[in-house]
Amino acid sequence: MIDITLIHPIINHFTIALFSASVVLDLVAKISLNERLHYVAWVNLLLAGTATTLSVISGLIAANTVSHNHQVHELIHTHQTIGYFVLASVLLLLIWRIALKGKYPIKASLLYLIIGLTSLGFMLTTAYYGGEMVFKHGVAVKNISTDKQDHNHNYDHDH
Repeated sequence: MIDITLIHPIINHFTIALFSASVVLDLVAKISLNERLHYVAWVNLLLAGTATTLSVISGLIAANTVSHNHQVHELIHTHQTIGYFVLASVLLLLIWRIALKGKYPIKASLLYLIIGLTSLGFMLTTAYYGGEMVFKHGVAVKNISTDKQDHNHNYDHDH
């Protein structure tokens, strides 16, 4: 059986990479006047739309399968709320580009970039909260037992 708590972070990494690439490529294309980069940004946005949708779906499933306390519950709620905003923003940009047949919006390019950069900031924020849930609060992490012989590892030398 596939553990959805292991699938959610995998999909999230695609969301982060694809959407970041889309926004950065559009920004660089706008500054450098390189129209080809707008096309590459469009392809990344298409893929990011799918990945972001799957991130939200897998996150909702994962949130209902992990045990957590009240503090983590509030963190999950914040993570989800920002995730919904990111999904809506990515889909807005995607629909905008679909309406323009994949072309970059010339007349409202500044607005498009502001939405993209703002959404990118929110996406990184929700990723931070996801990391906090796992690495600070141990959500979906199983303890591993160590015996005294295995406890002291030195990673400063080659093996």
